[in-house]
Amino acid sequence: MDDRGIGYYLQILWKRLWLIMLISFLGAGVGGYLSYYYLVPQYETFTTLLVGRPNDPEGKLEYSEILLNQQLVGTYREIARSKTISSRIIEKLNLDCDYEEFRKKVDVILLEDTEIIKIQVRYRDSTLAAMIANETAAVFIENVKMLMRIDNIQIIDKAEADPIPVSPKPLQNIAVGFSSACMLAAFIILLRAYMNNKLVDQEDVEKYIGISVIGIVPREPGMKRRAGFHEYSLISKENPKSQYAEAYRILRTNIHFLCKSRGSKIFVVTSPDSNDGKSTITSNLGYMISQADKKVLLIDGDLRKPTISYIFGLPQDKGLTGVLAEDIEAEEAIYRIDDSCLHVMPSGLIPPNPSELILCSGMQSLLHELRREYDIIVIDTPPLGLVTDSADLAAMTDGAVVVCSSNETDIESCNKVKLALQNLNINILGVVLNKVRIRKSDYYSKK
Repeated sequence: MDDRGIGYYLQILWKRLWLIMLISFLGAGVGGYLSYYYLVPQYETFTTLLVGRPNDPEGKLEYSEILLNQQLVGTYREIARSKTISSRIIEKLNLDCDYEEFRKKVDVILLEDTEIIKIQVRYRDSTLAAMIANETAAVFIENVKMLMRIDNIQIIDKAEADPIPVSPKPLQNIAVGFSSACMLAAFIILLRAYMNNKLVDQEDVEKYIGISVIGIVPREPGMKRRAGFHEYSLISKENPKSQYAEAYRILRTNIHFLCKSRGSKIFVVTSPDSNDGKSTITSNLGYMISQADKKVLLIDGDLRKPTISYIFGLPQDKGLTGVLAEDIEAEEAIYRIDDSCLHVMPSGLIPPNPSELILCSGMQSLLHELRREYDIIVIDTPPLGLVTDSADLAAMTDGAVVVCSSNETDIESCNKVKLALQNLNINILGVVLNKVRIRKSDYYSKK
């Protein structure tokens, strides 16, 4: 899918903008919640010390002495952070922390090119933070005088309690949460789009398969799987004013013009996979064509997993296999639906050798005979991506319609079906894109 241009990915982001914004606001909400209800406020203060200042009444400083004192600042820093001083402060102020935790709360900062040390403390209590900073300075001075016999250390500024916490920063955390969630959502959406090899819309079919889309059928909300079979729906009959029925009317119109322009009367319906909904498409299309005063025959040519009889509630004992085995006449295996122009031939009993039965001379003779009696014959066949029965049947007809499922059928599988049909010089009438998610603002919802 890496040949898709930047415009495709921008379009994906635009379509998913609502999701990106939703996730972004959730991220902002998490940042706000953590700031106000989870994170403990931290207060910061500091005291400053001047170290190593020589006692020179004339105010004259030798450069070597200044350099030596600057080097000593590093030593002072380690003394201020030593375990001895830390332990004394923890014990004196009765702090609820150990040495390692205390080192994280107290920092000794050396101001560059100066002899100044800043003892900075961050703690959950502002008053206690100031006490820790001042006590650290006092204990530090005491230890330096004792260890290094130096008394030229002065406190410049004492620490004072600051009532304003330095963290958390709610506005900053909310902004970080919003932007981080926004970037993460966009990244995941783009990654999924890049890795996606499924056919999504009409543009994908025509671009990556090179076959015209002759019908777009929305996803039915009631489509379920029960006891190994789909709960199929003849929705064009049950709800003729629905957006689904309108989709089949458009498909019927396109099929009518294709058959008329190419002189086609018999075509098969197949798909790359068993879950693409070809039997539902076949049944609804056949019913809709019959509503235009066309004498239509539906043949269940799927001799492995027949479903047409389930959709129309017909018996399965008489059907195509019985006719091909010369057990019954064709008229006995054809059922008229509700005194309409629609007729159905079920598959019959499932044979042990479906491929051989399809390829027998009787199939070609049967289609030749039925061609004279019906205006349109539609044959439901097995998925061509799984077995070759569809190609064998299609070679005896005027063409094939391929059913693909939006966001389910992958490009490679559909191209394999296309190649299998083309290798037999079978006329591909077009692709029906099934299970398309249609928004209320889209065409099919307009009455």
